[in-house]
Formats: sequence, C-alpha cells, structure tokens
Amino acid sequence: AFGWTIKFSVEPWQVCANDRPVETYSESEQFRIGVALQLGIAMISGLHFAVIDRLDQLDVANRGIVTKMLLAAPLEQIIILGTRELSQALPTIAGLKAYRLGTQNGQTIIIEQTGA
Repeated sequence: AFGWTIKFSVEPWQVCANDRPVETYSESEQFRIGVALQLGIAMISGLHFAVIDRLDQLDVANRGIVTKMLLAAPLEQIIILGTRELSQALPTIAGLKAYRLGTQNGQTIIIEQTGA
C-alpha cells in the first residue's frame, strides 16, 4: 500500500521498505510504513479490518491525506486513533465518523461527534 514494498529477513532480523532498513526512515515515514503493512496484512489475511493508532504523530494536513487514503483502502472497517486539542475541529470527511471522547464520573463519554 502507498508505494511501499516491505521485505523481512530473519538472519539477521531486519525489516526493509523499498530495499532500505526501516530504522533509517524518519518517525513519520516509519508510521506510514507501519500503516501500509497493517493494510497489507488486513487484505492478505482476509480480515479486512485495521486499527491505526497515533495519527496525531502527523500534522493536520498529512492526517487528512492519510485518512483519505485509508478510506480508499479495500477494507470493511478501519479504526483511526489520535489525540486532538479541543481547539481543533473534528474532521468532516465523507464516510468518516469522528468522536471526541472525555471522562465523566470515571467513565468514558462521547463529548462530540461528526459524520453519519
């Protein structure tokens, strides 16, 4: 997914993306490589489900780009997690349900939501 070719070797243990060791990429590139790997596993396994955490690692513009790419993936359901400041509006991308969670009396509650 997203143009990455992922290869694993056992001796020595190594993960490469496009023939380059993953640890040589920036953290945000490693994140995108991980997303691609998760999508590939979800498609190959037939599970058609993925959970993507730490989307807040990317800036707002790149969060939107990754979210749109994930919505285009041939999966049935993707849960995308990330932290947003209260001053940041929830995304309003077609096909996306977004929730802002909080706590009240020790229980998690939905403070705000967008999407159908």
